[in-house]
Amino acid sequence: AEYMGVKGLDPRAHIALGCALAPLRDEGVLVVGSGYSFHNMEVFFNPAADLHARAAKFDAWLVDTATNPNLDPAEREARLVGWAKAPEARFCHPREEHLLPLHVACACAGFAAGSLVYSEQDPHSSAFLFA
Repeated sequence: AEYMGVKGLDPRAHIALGCALAPLRDEGVLVVGSGYSFHNMEVFFNPAADLHARAAKFDAWLVDTATNPNLDPAEREARLVGWAKAPEARFCHPREEHLLPLHVACACAGFAAGSLVYSEQDPHSSAFLFA
């Protein structure tokens, strides 16, 4: 097995990795992107009064971006590239290393709409399947 990775946190580079992995899907290879849709550990362990309201805003944007069947692939990709402009993005992800696996997985699936497979409210976080 070889290591494939991306140095740095540029969402475009992670999307490019997903696009490079896409042909493996035709060979039956499962690509797993493991991350977390909320990863502000300082706030997680010392909750602010507005934690849930702020996390819910980003989670709603992320669920819409990942699963909305009315978004075409180019729009979904553009949203992921510009994720830091989403409501409460930097509150939920001061650093994006736990969000970028979603970019890889979504790109690998050709930016098709995914399915919400897990959701919790403490704080708001979600997981997706891109088939």
